[in-house]
Amino acid sequence: MNSNINKLVYIPMRADIIHPALINIINKGASLGKVIIGLLTDDAICSYTRPPQLSYEDRKKILECLKNIYKIIPQKSLDCCENLLKIKPNILLHGDDWKEGFQSQIRKKAVKLMKNWKGKIFEIPYDKNNNQSKINKITTNLGTTPEIRRVGLRKLLASKE
Repeated sequence: MNSNINKLVYIPMRADIIHPALINIINKGASLGKVIIGLLTDDAICSYTRPPQLSYEDRKKILECLKNIYKIIPQKSLDCCENLLKIKPNILLHGDDWKEGFQSQIRKKAVKLMKNWKGKIFEIPYDKNNNQSKINKITTNLGTTPEIRRVGLRKLLASKE
């Protein structure tokens, strides 16, 4: 019998564009237990980078079609600690890119929090061949139109107070 069957694995993600690295993280999570995706809301994404290509609801619909996902919940900020406290997962799965840069403080907080219930953090090596930054560059190089810029501006304005 699989001892991981009752373990909860929390994976925070943007999931704006489905790419191989994202699928790899979901599959790794599924090998460890039941995967709960903390899907960043549009406001959470806009707090640290450009607006998502797809709305939260559209991103959620796409994820719901993928196998190996037990549940999808909103993550209202880049900081996953609020959801960690609600769920108290056995495992937090994250890319190792948060060890440095602006997410490193969130990582420190999450590490400390997970220790409260003996949770573990698994960090997946950042996939330089398949990642959001690379995809953003590709879509930027495709060009833009005034309508695309207007839509992006509307999204930004709607997400800020």
